[in-house]
Amino acid sequence: MKKLNKNYILLLMASMFFMGMAGTDIYISALPRMVSDFNTTPNVINLTISIYTIGVAIFVVFADVLSNRFGRKPIIIISLCVYIVTSFLISLSPSIWVIVILRFIQSLVGFLFICTRQVLKDIMNQREQVRANGIILAGLIISPAIAPVIGAYLTHHFGWRSCFVFNGILGMLILILTLKILPETNYKKLKSLPKLNLYVMNYFHIFKDRFFLMITAIYASASGAFWAFIGISSYLYIDHLGVHPITYSYIYILMSVAYLLGNQYMLALNRAKASYNKIISIGVTFTLVGALVICTSDFFPITIVIIILVTLGSIFMRAANALTNPTTQVITINYFKRRGGLALGMAMSINYVAMSLGVFLVTLFHKEPLVGLILISLFFSFIGLGAFYIAKRRIAEHSKNF
Repeated sequence: MKKLNKNYILLLMASMFFMGMAGTDIYISALPRMVSDFNTTPNVINLTISIYTIGVAIFVVFADVLSNRFGRKPIIIISLCVYIVTSFLISLSPSIWVIVILRFIQSLVGFLFICTRQVLKDIMNQREQVRANGIILAGLIISPAIAPVIGAYLTHHFGWRSCFVFNGILGMLILILTLKILPETNYKKLKSLPKLNLYVMNYFHIFKDRFFLMITAIYASASGAFWAFIGISSYLYIDHLGVHPITYSYIYILMSVAYLLGNQYMLALNRAKASYNKIISIGVTFTLVGALVICTSDFFPITIVIIILVTLGSIFMRAANALTNPTTQVITINYFKRRGGLALGMAMSINYVAMSLGVFLVTLFHKEPLVGLILISLFFSFIGLGAFYIAKRRIAEHSKNF
């Protein structure tokens, strides 16, 4: 495949990641408004986030086998169509519980998170995949930068439902580009789906691998720590610290800059052929430093100081994602070779469970959001640090073969 075509495909994959992340990012600043509109509690409203991530955790497990059987492109197209339809239905729904159900269905977009990686694996070598994963995850840079700002303005002028109309229109544009640009890259499709018991056993063998569990714990803990911030930040900044929703949305621009800088640092280390141990160690350290910085904010009664310290700590945690996510994903997909897609699917599933858990746990402290953010971010950061020290020798051994 020509280099130009690879670049077009990379851009398309990144746009799909943007869309998937924007499905949540765009209405973050509207969460307190939704609590008021539906006359309910943050615990209920945040189910629209946690049920989405739980759904993704379920669907990514099946993405690999379905794309191996039917091809990458058909599964991607189906995911996009479901995303589009559910976005418009959510914008019209009068019930928060209907929205929760639709958000679960919408999480079928999780197929994209595996299929896009499989497309890259089909057309690139391992070092190219590290670079490509850094680029494809640009969706994680762009979405938190502009989606909350767009959502804040849409909510302010047209109400929070307009955020989901925007998502539906965006999905339609990406679907059109997919139909025109994306070729089918799976030329060795399975003749039939494997038996369910065989499929379950494959996942069982992957799950009981200790190295897989440690690598995935590193990956998931960094995400869980930052998603605790996502789950509670609107209530902390807007309700407790008095920040205007539009001003609050600008904080996510800083988060995107943090991811971009972390991403560029990761790419520079990769170009210099730095060991994966070094890249991951920096990532887990950033997560812990971020949690500790947030912890110090509890000692200051001044609002602006609290805002600065919480934001700074979250910046560190966001940069950590850029270092740990692509690196651990490439290690996982290549460590298991032919079962790499299955392993990555399970790793991403566990990662999304951790994200959902972060949102759920921190929301339990919605009356004391800063305390909740401190406790949950520290909890995840220590898990990641411990997993790294258990796995670092094996990472060094297997990285020699990558």
